[in-house]
Amino acid sequence: MEYRQEIDGLRALAVVPVILFHAGFELFSGGFVGVDVFFVISGYLITKIILSELERGKFSIINFYERRARRILPALFLVMFVCIPFAWFLLLPQDLVSFSKSLISISVFGSNVFFWSERGYFGTATELKPLIHTWSLAVEEQYYLFFPLFLLFFAKKKIIFRPLLIVMLFVSFTLCVWLTKVHQDTAFFLLHTRLWELLVGSIVAIILFQNKRETKSANAWLISSIAEIVGFCLILFPIFFYSKTTSFPGYAALAPILGTALIIYYSSSSSILGKILSFKVFVFIGLISYSAYLWHQPILSFAKHYEQDVPSVQIYLMIALSFVLAYFSWRYVEQPWRKSYFSRKLVFTYSAIGLVFFATIGSIGVLNNGFLNRYSQEDSLILSNAINAGDYVAKRFDQLKLAPFNPDKKLKKIIIIGDSYGKDLVNAIYESELSDHLQISTYQINSGCGNLYLQEDFTSHIDPVKLPRCLVLGWYDKKELIALIKQSDAIWLSSFWLYWVAERLPESIDNLEKDFGKPVFVFGTKNFGTINIKSLLDVPKDQRKKFSNEIAPSSIEVQNLMRENLIGKNFVDISALVCGPSTSDCLIFNDEGEPLSFDGGHFTKAGAKQLGKALMAIEKPNILLK
Repeated sequence: MEYRQEIDGLRALAVVPVILFHAGFELFSGGFVGVDVFFVISGYLITKIILSELERGKFSIINFYERRARRILPALFLVMFVCIPFAWFLLLPQDLVSFSKSLISISVFGSNVFFWSERGYFGTATELKPLIHTWSLAVEEQYYLFFPLFLLFFAKKKIIFRPLLIVMLFVSFTLCVWLTKVHQDTAFFLLHTRLWELLVGSIVAIILFQNKRETKSANAWLISSIAEIVGFCLILFPIFFYSKTTSFPGYAALAPILGTALIIYYSSSSSILGKILSFKVFVFIGLISYSAYLWHQPILSFAKHYEQDVPSVQIYLMIALSFVLAYFSWRYVEQPWRKSYFSRKLVFTYSAIGLVFFATIGSIGVLNNGFLNRYSQEDSLILSNAINAGDYVAKRFDQLKLAPFNPDKKLKKIIIIGDSYGKDLVNAIYESELSDHLQISTYQINSGCGNLYLQEDFTSHIDPVKLPRCLVLGWYDKKELIALIKQSDAIWLSSFWLYWVAERLPESIDNLEKDFGKPVFVFGTKNFGTINIKSLLDVPKDQRKKFSNEIAPSSIEVQNLMRENLIGKNFVDISALVCGPSTSDCLIFNDEGEPLSFDGGHFTKAGAKQLGKALMAIEKPNILLK
């Protein structure tokens, strides 16, 4: 099969922006699109190899998976193995649990699903996850599992082969666009919304395989040169002008995908861009790009765990270290394994052993709660509340979403409408005796959408990026929600109240009480300031009970507005209940030395218990218990 140097050069164009993006270079704010370039290249190369072997009658599924194992696993195993001791010494238990889960998910080719379940690629915590970048490998691995079989079965059925590919691409792209609006994380991480990107590469390979492109004439050379330069610009533009706030992938992914397709299709050793991409330095970076991609994220992540604010000089050194390690792992790990130095039996045997080994190590880490027992009893109280804290917040609320009330139970029926702060409220109920008196059903309206029941159109206040999802998810217009409100004894509203929403709450409450004849209770917002679990360990043990943080000014502003606007309403001041008498700062620990929040906004289990106890002690909610 013909070797194209410019493709390796294109790999360099993909990997360098990704690394610089993860390193925090603002100039490369859209460097994450390098992964999309890789997807197209992978789809192209894999399809080209399979079609070539099918034509010669030499294609074998076993051979294909053997080559994939030789290509992917040795360097990946090396990086995972090196990460383990650094994770042991640098990660707190909650992070070590997450790291351990990532080892398991990588071992079953599902790390994209795992990191999707942890919600987000662009969040602040993402940069602290050593192996989050393996999500893209999982997408490719999942593609490798089914696409060769698809080609083997349909490649010779020319009547339906191309239409099937087009349908698959169209469906995947449509899902990608829709889910980017509704749930961006899902569109970002999962195969069914990334499949079209790989298929674009595959379709380019099929077209080039079946129809050799004319490159010798002057007109063909001119067209090719223009097309490849356009493709180059389509990649460069998002690298420099996209950012974490870009609605991505969706329509925004078209630019790097089409740009890569144009370059692969039109570039050659004789074209302008082809010659540039074939420069030795670009080809060399392309050759070690896989290892460079593997190494850079753990290096950057562990450095930030060790030192929160990493100096710029160290960032440059870490980037250099990524490429140095990439060279050595390419030279002494990738190359020997890709060549026939090891038999097929040995490749599959070592692959199986490696996968089982890392899954076992990960399971041990999870089962031991990140080895929490390494810490003192006082510190363990802090750390144990942070383990799986995000799952704790969401679980009960999500299980009770639009849950039907049981008419045979003589318990007050409460519909709780809100966002993640509403989830905190549900946990407070179930961590207290309130749960003995109430039936709970829940419904989620995200804070950015506005938890409001109004006649006026307030969508102009919603962030345009978030608006499409709000429109799809809806507000109070769902039939099931309306039915539950009518069946309920009271409506409880709990959200991360934005100022523009808080301004309109009195009218919203009046409308709800007028239309449904139910009492409405509004639960205020809360804020614990900036919380870093690692820094909480530095607070002297004898000072933790009285330790407080300044409440964020924006939260104080909303709280004061609600206290003024909701006089005479059923308003429960959550901040006053959990933060103490001050309106400017908030206590962080309970009397036992456990943190009330793990992120400055959401409750730990200890925080939920404290709120539940406080709710039982105040007058208004207990009206519902009479």
